[in-house]
Amino acid sequence: MFSGLVIIGFFIFGSYWLNTQPIWLIDSQIDSVLLSKLPVKNKQILELLEARGKLMAPTYNDVVCTEFVIKVIDSFEPLSTREKMILE
Repeated sequence: MFSGLVIIGFFIFGSYWLNTQPIWLIDSQIDSVLLSKLPVKNKQILELLEARGKLMAPTYNDVVCTEFVIKVIDSFEPLSTREKMILE
């Protein structure tokens, strides 16, 4: 009985742990078929992220913050200080 509870506990912990880990980024190009169906602005954002993404956000924590979004938008259309404050 006890060993069954231990096995179930390991399963629940393992499932929780796997589902709470950050998504590992794959260093590859976007599929050309998918890319051809996207709007122009989305294509430009993807191209920017492929070209400069590692420089803009070298770590996972840099990607999940608002500052990263501001950097991406600012690359296409410069934001004023007030607009940056609104986004934050």
